[in-house]
Amino acid sequence: DEKYGDLAKSIIGEVEMLAIASELEDDVVGYAPIVGTYSFELPNDAGAGELKVNIADDESIRFSLDVVAGPPAHNQGKLEGTAKMTAQNTYEFATNEYGGNCKISFSFQMDAVELKTLEGDPATCGFGNGVVADQTYTMTDADDPFLSAADAKTAKNLHGQWVSTS
Repeated sequence: DEKYGDLAKSIIGEVEMLAIASELEDDVVGYAPIVGTYSFELPNDAGAGELKVNIADDESIRFSLDVVAGPPAHNQGKLEGTAKMTAQNTYEFATNEYGGNCKISFSFQMDAVELKTLEGDPATCGFGNGVVADQTYTMTDADDPFLSAADAKTAKNLHGQWVSTS
């Protein structure tokens, strides 16, 4: 019957599209979520930090990092900038703004990011005495930390699957 033949062709087409979509999803599985706010807090008030991250473009992230060391001085450090992708889920930031070379690596895993100083010391990275950013930061909020509350709400409302009506 011609009617059933057309229906079978339609079903085969849908199955093929699902198979293609499934293959595309498999390609993306290795990427960790990045956008959000991350933090760490060491026991006994020994230090804490907060990292805010958003995607700047296909190959870089925008970040803002605040770190506080423990007692007695509770020295602080703040660093903002754009880090470039060097590998899947890994970005590097480099600066010589503070009188020496500083290079920091951001390695994203599921719901966390590990920061490592690859080059420099607290002073050359713009931090106070004894302040080190090296730590694993855990995601505390998956919203874009650089958006206002109103813009974040609008962005959430726009997120989803859109279908053309034409």
